[in-house]
Amino acid sequence: MLLISASRLYRYTLSDETLTPLLNDAHGNRLPNVSFQEDLLVRPGGILLIANDQGLFRYDMPNNQLTRFTVEEGLPSNNCFSIFTDPQGRVFVPFPNGMFEFREADQSVVSYLMPRMVASSPTPSFDANGACYIGAQQVYFRIPWDSLQPHQVSPTLRLLSVRCGDKVLTEPSDWQKLTMRFGDFPLVIHYELLDFFNPELCRTRYQMQGWDESFLDDDNQNSRAIYSRLTAGDYAFTVEGRNPIGGLGATQTVAFSVLAPFWKTNWFFALMAGLGLAIPYSIYRYQLSQVHRIQQIRNRIAGDLHDDIGSTLSSIRIYSDIVRNQVGTRAPEATPLLERMSENAGEMLESMSDIVWAIKPDNDALANIESRIFHIGTERCASKNIHFTMENPAAGSNIRIPMEARRDLLLLFKEFLNNSLKYADCRNFSVSIEPQGRELRILLRDDGKGFDSSVAAQGNGLKSMQHRAEKNGWSFELTSSPGKGTALHLGIRKD
Repeated sequence: MLLISASRLYRYTLSDETLTPLLNDAHGNRLPNVSFQEDLLVRPGGILLIANDQGLFRYDMPNNQLTRFTVEEGLPSNNCFSIFTDPQGRVFVPFPNGMFEFREADQSVVSYLMPRMVASSPTPSFDANGACYIGAQQVYFRIPWDSLQPHQVSPTLRLLSVRCGDKVLTEPSDWQKLTMRFGDFPLVIHYELLDFFNPELCRTRYQMQGWDESFLDDDNQNSRAIYSRLTAGDYAFTVEGRNPIGGLGATQTVAFSVLAPFWKTNWFFALMAGLGLAIPYSIYRYQLSQVHRIQQIRNRIAGDLHDDIGSTLSSIRIYSDIVRNQVGTRAPEATPLLERMSENAGEMLESMSDIVWAIKPDNDALANIESRIFHIGTERCASKNIHFTMENPAAGSNIRIPMEARRDLLLLFKEFLNNSLKYADCRNFSVSIEPQGRELRILLRDDGKGFDSSVAAQGNGLKSMQHRAEKNGWSFELTSSPGKGTALHLGIRKD
């Protein structure tokens, strides 16, 4: 026997006349309060069904196990007014604005809409024709029980507007296959879910297919989805609205595309690739034009030096020789001065010739350098009756030496040659030019009387040659000893 007292449920055993309160199940779950008889229904097998404002409870007395059903498990409301059975033994529970059938076989719920059922009377009645009579606050219902139909009206889900940055679209025709630019953010989609049957139970969720991995629940019922950014691509926004009563719902979908920013488009990549090729080529063309312009300037300077200064020096030398011949016998004291003028003009003419040769771009090739060295060496050695030889395995190579380095090489050669002709008393002078790996090896040698290199290391001529080599980054090695001649080894890196 079950007893209700002070909102608690008790079991009275007749055999031993004991009264046991039913407080908790085997798992410690507390049984709900029971205020009225109409809140309790005893079912076969020792099953109790209890209705209150916290939901529907099923208590299995033999197994001492309590199960609670709420809106999370599919109830239309947790506020259950009472519980009763119809003539067919089916279980019904009234709730605000309706009632639901609890099907014990599978513990499922079927809802029925009854507007204005704010609170029902404790016990409904059935007549002989199968009609149900149930009272509620300020209303009385007569329900043809056989014609009772489950609630099957889905909630209404509408898209209200789509805002792309500062642009707001309110007409459905405007957002069908919408195309957005990269700067049209944030994207805000407003929607609403309308349901006049327990709207507080309505739930919405949404997903941006192609961006969201799964549906996102709109737990706060903000009725909007916000996306601060999306990458370029095609998307479909889907929003679902659902009322748990009967599992009814609605769906709306908007398809749209997001255009890539211009710096991620194919035409921009093609433009950058073109610029990547055009810029180096333009730089190359500019450098080539600058080289050509410098070569033109060098040719012009060389031409001006040869034509203007060269002709003037030649005239000075010729005029000094003429004056010396005309006044030599009448003013012998002027002869040395005139001879000195002629020699200086000749030296200046030779130096200017070297400068002109160094400036001309055509002489940057190694073959022209060899030709110049051979010409100077042959001419000066012949005047001293010295045998000059030149070995040039580098002939025909495409090695080029810059103007400054070429001029220093020529002056260094002339310095060494002059020293050999003036002080060495040599009979043979040789030049060897040979490429070796990344270096151009040059050997200048005479078979003269030589000298002690440690004693002569402070000479101005040697210092000048060393300075020219160091300035250009050349290796410099001078070897000499008394009676064994002198040799100079130069190593010029080929850049």
